[in-house]
Amino acid sequence: MIRVELVYEHRSAWAALAQRWGAIFLGTVSACALLYLLPVNRWLEDRRAAPLPAEEVPAAAAQAVDEIRPYEDAVPAPVPESASPVQREQPAIDVEPAAAVDSDADATSIVLPPIGESIPIGEVSSVGEVEPVAAPSVTVACFSAVAVASAMPAEGKLGLLSCFGDGRYELSGTVESSRALSAVEASLADILEGAAFSSEKTGDGAIHFFITGQSPRDREVALAARAQAQARAFFARVEYWADLCGIDDISLGEVSALPVDEQRLRWRRRLVGTGSYGQIDALLARMATAGETAGLAELILTPVSGAGGRDRAVRLSGAIDVVVHR
Repeated sequence: MIRVELVYEHRSAWAALAQRWGAIFLGTVSACALLYLLPVNRWLEDRRAAPLPAEEVPAAAAQAVDEIRPYEDAVPAPVPESASPVQREQPAIDVEPAAAVDSDADATSIVLPPIGESIPIGEVSSVGEVEPVAAPSVTVACFSAVAVASAMPAEGKLGLLSCFGDGRYELSGTVESSRALSAVEASLADILEGAAFSSEKTGDGAIHFFITGQSPRDREVALAARAQAQARAFFARVEYWADLCGIDDISLGEVSALPVDEQRLRWRRRLVGTGSYGQIDALLARMATAGETAGLAELILTPVSGAGGRDRAVRLSGAIDVVVHR
């Protein structure tokens, strides 16, 4: 028993001594760390509070600041009384005249809309008086397209006939000899004003010709604006007329809206079909009765067989215009 107690007391003394030195070591380390960190924190605070030295400011940044400062106190220029409502609502930005511009000249003012917004068409105004937009007009020339095609003599083979709303005609085709070409030129010169001819020989010995001229029936018709419901009814009537006249493969394309002015639109639909010259002539005669309601802005006739007889199948493509209210 005595031996055991002596060993226990010996170990307890060493443990107490180790705890005492450990506490002293930890306290010393903590004190040293505290003494070191206090001056560092104080230096960092002083560093943040101190202004940045001039030499550490980048030259580009300093120049940008100098350029911005003159505009900090800028006052928007007053909007004149004659300005439009949109100009009164939006701020104006004065643009300084260039050095070469006379200093006595009036300053230029630019009106900008807010970002992400657009100015409605009805609110855009221009300087000075605006001339009223005339009513769109087309000639009645295209309604006589079959008569022009029929003027082609038997010696000529019509390949394509195009008529436009301004009364201009373009025809192309082929003939087999110079004598036949002279006959074609003489026939079409009698029906077209200011006819111009050109031709060239093809590789197979035939002669290809191209003719342009103005229709004598170039009377213009001003298209009156109709309600959109009336325009739809007229297009439906044209489709009915085409079927009644025996036109095959009838197709009436979608409406293409072309602006005329702030109150009117030009609706255009393309009629496509196949028929004889007689059937197409009957359809054009009915369409000519539309008067101020509609006009042909373009008409293209393409003989399917390449010949010019009235009993031949012909491909029709016509652009029909109707003016409507917005």
